[in-house]
Amino acid sequence: MMDERLTSTNRSHRTSELEVPASSAAVTGLSANQAMPFSGAAIGQQIDRQCPVGLVAEGANIADQGAGLFPDEAAEVRHSPRSRQAEFSTARACARRALARLGGPQVSLPVGRHRAPEWPQDYVGSLSHCADVAVALVAEAARFAGAGIDIETISAVPETLVERIATADERIMLTQLDRDESSIPWGLLLFSAKESVYKCCYQTTGHRISFRDISIRVNADGSLHAWPAGARSASRDGLTSGTEGLWTVAGTHVITAVWQQTDTNDEVEGIRSRAALSPWYCGGSDFSRMPSPSVGFVRSRPSRNDCW
Repeated sequence: MMDERLTSTNRSHRTSELEVPASSAAVTGLSANQAMPFSGAAIGQQIDRQCPVGLVAEGANIADQGAGLFPDEAAEVRHSPRSRQAEFSTARACARRALARLGGPQVSLPVGRHRAPEWPQDYVGSLSHCADVAVALVAEAARFAGAGIDIETISAVPETLVERIATADERIMLTQLDRDESSIPWGLLLFSAKESVYKCCYQTTGHRISFRDISIRVNADGSLHAWPAGARSASRDGLTSGTEGLWTVAGTHVITAVWQQTDTNDEVEGIRSRAALSPWYCGGSDFSRMPSPSVGFVRSRPSRNDCW
């Protein structure tokens, strides 16, 4: 249901420079050296460091990488604007790098049903892009039933959008989170998390779940938890109480990633230690080290992109 995913709101294609100006250091407590630009690769690495074993993330700045497409992929965007071709090819370049790290094949990732990418056997994954960065999340199917990722450019989120996607409990949660740290775009983060869950669940069942049928808990330590809202059946939608994830803010971007593990035994490790994460990662309840999202806002609205 395209309208349920808020596809009527069009994303601006203004390009961000992924930059936190040095002048923000005095406001946020960051040194001038820490207030550096965020490349797409750095964003991918930041997510990757937090992923469980068997799940990898890659990122890159949007660039003209059309020469790296397979013939069927190139045909898909042959008549698209150059900007769309760049988004499409960069996301698939990220996906193939992630597959290679898992020992996977370097194959075409054609556009399938509902415009979701078709992954090679034994792998699941997800793609996403905004105007300037593309990211990919890929997992071994033996360990993970599904994986979803989303990246959004920080923007002012209309209250009407939050009302359309949030449950009553989530609206209470957003109020509490905003009271603790108002500089983080919690409404946008909730939208992004539900987008990631949508992608993850679609891989397990082929059904498209409504955002209002997803319940999300956003934790201050950078983790996420999702489960079916109300009395929804987990069997049809693919959403189970074992859907876990993470969130982070990098410069002018919000990124979320979620996954469903195929088992819960000790062999599958949990989220890796956050000790090595960059100073822009919001760990624990200490929000003081994160740059204010008010720096370099891009006035776009969240929307579905068919990159998956």
